[in-house]
Amino acid sequence: MRPWIRGYGRLSLLPVPGSACGSSWAPEIPISYVEVDGNNLRYITSGTGPANLARPFQETLMQIGANHIHFFISYGVAFLVFGLIGKWYVWPSIKGRTLKVALTPLLLYACLRVNGLMFLMPGIVSPELPSAFAVPTAYGDLTASILALLALANIRVESAFAVPMLWLFNIVGLCDLIYANISTFKDHVDPAQLGASYYLAVLNVPAMVVVHVLIFVYLLNLHSAERSRASELATGQRRDR
Repeated sequence: MRPWIRGYGRLSLLPVPGSACGSSWAPEIPISYVEVDGNNLRYITSGTGPANLARPFQETLMQIGANHIHFFISYGVAFLVFGLIGKWYVWPSIKGRTLKVALTPLLLYACLRVNGLMFLMPGIVSPELPSAFAVPTAYGDLTASILALLALANIRVESAFAVPMLWLFNIVGLCDLIYANISTFKDHVDPAQLGASYYLAVLNVPAMVVVHVLIFVYLLNLHSAERSRASELATGQRRDR
């Protein structure tokens, strides 16, 4: 990073001094101040060119407030609870079942992700909710719901495409959830802007992460079991010879 960028960053965090001062990296250049939206922006003038404003870090980095803390607590507790439900009750019930029996309930639940379209509905969410978060998340949920339906249809008819469709749904669906979590920080989403969809974020998202993990574990175990059966079959054929 260039020295003048680091200098601007340091200066943006300093209080306004009582008298004019200079920076440590260029003490001969005086620093002036201008108030913009309640923020004191520091700027320097050099020669006859335009003033260079030192942009405060609060404009580029999300400020963690009480709303975010409450959101993270709710999200973390929900994730823990759904994780324990998955470990203690769901996994023991599905691990020895066939693909059709084991994953049908999980895929039916995944189809409800279509409710993510509420991120696009003014009145349910705040008009200030960043579109960079709302649009990809909403259509990502819709895509995941469609893939879940297709995967469900394939496993119910015991199609050869069942396992590939499950992998496709699981990868796309999990990537959508990862993007939504990253976008919360990158696009400065205030949980209060979620409106009624707040419950979707703090309950359905942790539950869906657990669903994806369960499906991944099931598929990996299924692959391992198929390899073991193939190995045993090959060993038996060699013995018969």
